[in-house]
Amino acid sequence: MSDKMDCTGLHQVQPCDRVTLIEYVLSDSKGGFASREFEKMVDKGIGHDSDHVARSKCGQEWRMSQLRNPHEVVLTIAVVLLSNAAFATEQHQHHTTSPYAEETGRQIKSLSEADIGELMRGGGWGFAKPAELNGYPGPSHLLSMKDEIGLSKEQVGRVQSIFDDMQHRAIEEGQRFVAAERELDAAFKNKTVTERRLRALIDNAENSRSHLRLVHLAAHLEVTAILTPEQIAKYNELRGYRK
Repeated sequence: MSDKMDCTGLHQVQPCDRVTLIEYVLSDSKGGFASREFEKMVDKGIGHDSDHVARSKCGQEWRMSQLRNPHEVVLTIAVVLLSNAAFATEQHQHHTTSPYAEETGRQIKSLSEADIGELMRGGGWGFAKPAELNGYPGPSHLLSMKDEIGLSKEQVGRVQSIFDDMQHRAIEEGQRFVAAERELDAAFKNKTVTERRLRALIDNAENSRSHLRLVHLAAHLEVTAILTPEQIAKYNELRGYRK
């Protein structure tokens, strides 16, 4: 790269970019070192052609003639470089830190405390979404909105019975599922897991999970059968599902 570039029409050159400004500051204190570093930066993709470099060189000469307080520029460049270094460090940490890092203190790694609490009290845990979001009301919400939906006394009685049975079974199965996940977690924690044992532990946990889904989905199916189309439509509207 030649240092002798045509800078005709220098007064028309726009303020140079950050790289050129950095080169100017470095060259002011370190002489030829800056030009060599600038050329390295160009080779790395900052400035893609000789014309760009020529404009940058001219921009450097233009800025050298216009700067009034070079010390302020040095301070500004130092801040920019430190900010870039901090940003690079932060980006590196984002790429290397596991999103599960804060979950290492869980008593059961696959379940949060909130998950365990919901499962142990027979909560839905999202199992009924295929029914709920496709127009099959759930017994718990039906009971809480019975007046708005216009449930008859007989309907309320049947929905309550379905809900009580669902919750009883969900509590029992939820406790089994939590115990199965605890056992699976302990096998890894104690370093006692083998492939054969692993298959049995997973089968136990997944069988319990499937039973839980059946308990909740079946309850939605059962209560929908005793509702009128108008009541189902009203339920969906109140729940915010109406398109």
